[in-house]
Amino acid sequence: MFRADCPVCGPVLMWEQRITALENHADRIVVRYLCPCGTPGEIVTGRRHRPAPRPEAAPRAPGAVRA
Repeated sequence: MFRADCPVCGPVLMWEQRITALENHADRIVVRYLCPCGTPGEIVTGRRHRPAPRPEAAPRAPGAVRA
């Protein structure tokens, strides 16, 4: 189950049978659903990708000695 905000019903609980499409993008997932009242909606998840820090840019512990 997941929570969705229907513009007609307000907050409602949805179950997987209400999912009509999943769209996988590089920086997000779009979940399209159909509310029990018949209103379609979507939830966008995810966040922007941040590259991993380079080893020399990683924070060091206090008092650590660099080799």
